[in-house]
This record gives sequence, C-alpha cells and structure tokens, in this order.
Amino acid sequence: MKTRRILIIASLVVSLSVLSLAAFGKRGVFALISLNARKDKLTEEIDRLKQENSDLSAELKRLERSDYQEQFIRSRMGMAREGEIIYIFTKE
Repeated sequence: MKTRRILIIASLVVSLSVLSLAAFGKRGVFALISLNARKDKLTEEIDRLKQENSDLSAELKRLERSDYQEQFIRSRMGMAREGEIIYIFTKE
C-alpha cells in the first residue's frame, strides 16, 4: 500500500514536470505561440518590402525613359528648358 502511494506520487511529479516543460520550456506551447506571432509579423514585413521593391523597380524603369526624365526633373527640381520662363504664384 505504501509503495503504491509512492508510485502514484512519483508518477504525478513526473507528469507535472513533463507538462510544465511542454508548456513553459524553450520548445513549449507558449514559445510556439510567440514564434508564430513573430513569423506573421515578419511575413507582413516581407510582403511590404516586396511591394516597395516592385514600386522602386517600376520607378527605375520609368526613369530610364528620356521623356520621363525630363518630366521628373522639371516637376521635382523646378528646372526649365532653355528660353522658358517659370512663373511662381504666391497666395497673397
């Protein structure tokens, strides 16, 4: 009877130890949940960066065209063709 009780207690201790390792260990359930959340965030970041890369590649292709280069330089840098006059209007 006494050995049976010791066996039950020992098996409970071992079971609790295994369960606690399964839940809280390095490869436990909580670590797995945390890793999955991190994986989802990284996947979103990868998708965003792929889209940004695609946008930049398209912009680069547009910049290789001479007509777009002229338009880009004129609109963003305020440059004009030779003999052209640029008018700047104020809101006064």
